[in-house]
Formats: sequence, structure tokens, C-alpha cells
Amino acid sequence: MIKGYKILKFDDVADNLEQFHRLGAKQGKYLGFNSMKDFYSMRENSCTDWTGYPQSGKTELLLECLFNTSNFYGWKHLLCVPDIGDAIEVMAVLIHKHTGMTFDKRYNNYISIKKAFDSATWLLQHFFILEKTESQASLSPVEFWEYAVEVKNDLGIQTATIDSWKDMRHDYSKYGGTYAQYLSSVLPIRNDLSERHNIHFHTVIHPKTPRRDKNGNLVHPQVDDME
Repeated sequence: MIKGYKILKFDDVADNLEQFHRLGAKQGKYLGFNSMKDFYSMRENSCTDWTGYPQSGKTELLLECLFNTSNFYGWKHLLCVPDIGDAIEVMAVLIHKHTGMTFDKRYNNYISIKKAFDSATWLLQHFFILEKTESQASLSPVEFWEYAVEVKNDLGIQTATIDSWKDMRHDYSKYGGTYAQYLSSVLPIRNDLSERHNIHFHTVIHPKTPRRDKNGNLVHPQVDDME
């Protein structure tokens, strides 16, 4: 027998197969957008990679989807999102989504401090934001995913988000030395943790240098453009 593997027997799958048949193939959660419900939904034991050129709205859409799962279903989320900004900037974005109000005094929908505090109270029950307390501290993706699994039950989270991949510490030497070897090692770790612990991992990844077609128009980034 190969270490870490076994040949499945009927008793290994009978209960889960019966449940799968009874419930049907598990669908993800509706995220509030009719235009994409037939193409994307969110379920706990899976992963999503988000990519797009800077300022294209990938983080805004991701946070909107996370907020809707909290609003609709009570889901909770762990966030490691230094690319958005510091903790207060992250809170300001979430409060805007929660209230439709802004911290920009130029606009009529400038939020009152009471409204901001009330909103923050609800949001901090659903969004757990990791904030760096030491300037030299660093976190690898694997460390983050393992931490998410560790606190899953205590916090009651369904998802954990990295935004973005470039802001993490990447231990290439520990996983073969090259970027390709690194990815082929750490992504299966992520996928396995997601499936075994029933948690959804989101990762925001910037694409390589934008590609253009013969007319000079930007080409939407593809899977092999992610870095």
C-alpha cells in the first residue's frame, strides 16, 4: 500500500453517496447578482482565484459577494487583505457596503459616527480582519490557510481571503526553489485543507503585464496570466 493512500471500498462511500443522492449535487450560495448566478456561486469546501488588472474591481466584487453571504446567510469571514489598506480602510469599505454611506465629507450621504459605530459592530461579528502589529511580521499563504482552519470553529467562519497573493511571504526554497514547483506544492495544500475542513479560500492574484490584441485593446487576463 502507498503511504497516505488507500483503495476505496463500498463502506467508505455508502453513507456519503446516499446523502449526495438524497440532497442532489450541492449548489453554492446565491450571491445577490442575477447576472452571474448561472456562472458562479460560493460553497464552503472549494476555492476561488480572483484576477483582473489594477482598478478593475476584483476586490470590490469579492467583498460585495462576501458581504451578501453575511447579510443573506449569516456567513463569517477571515480577511488578510493588506492590498486594500490598513484595518480602518478595510472597515470603511465594508461600512460603505453595509450602509450605502461614505466617509467622504464632500457628499450628502456622509455617515454619522453613530451610524459608523453601529455598522462596525455588526461587521466585526462577521468579518475578522487580520492586522499586522509588528512591521517585520510576515505570513505565508500556507500559514494563513492553516490558521484559518485552526480558528474555524472558534470564529465560526465559512471563508478566508488573501488580498493579494503578492503581499504574502512565499517560501520558494522550502517548496522546490522555483515558482512553478512552489505553486505545484502549496496549491494542493490549500485545496486539501478546503475540502477536509469545509472552508472556502479566496485568493486575489494580479495578472502579468497586460496583453493587447492587434488593435491595441486590452485582452482579458487568462489563467496562465496569473502571477
